[in-house]
Amino acid sequence: MSAGSTDRSLSITEAAQKLGLTRDGVYKKIRRGSLTGYKTPSGQWRVHLPDKLDGHTPDDSERTRLVSEELLSQLRRENERLWKEVEGRREAERELRLIIARLSDRTPQLSPGEPDVAADGGPQPHSRRRWWRFWETQ
Repeated sequence: MSAGSTDRSLSITEAAQKLGLTRDGVYKKIRRGSLTGYKTPSGQWRVHLPDKLDGHTPDDSERTRLVSEELLSQLRRENERLWKEVEGRREAERELRLIIARLSDRTPQLSPGEPDVAADGGPQPHSRRRWWRFWETQ
């Protein structure tokens, strides 16, 4: 640095305030290379902001607007995902109802309590007795 120049670097906290980020957000930007930062011999981090951002501090209303827009965008994406899931479930329910309707048309209708007997009064040829009643006579 020349004798007449000033250090335009900021602390992590100052950079976070100017950018409207958290301290962790600033560290992440340094790691990704979107911000330039360095560690001083005393162990403190300093950040150089790009000229277009240097001196620009977003006010609370601007930060609120930016956060609101991001949240709204996330909510819209989640809403769209949920509607697709609902439509998928509705379609699956329609298909299931169609299958049940087709199957119910093919099965003989027995009223509740109606015995499973043949026309001659004997048991149906394929009727099953409970396994523990195998010793009983008919």
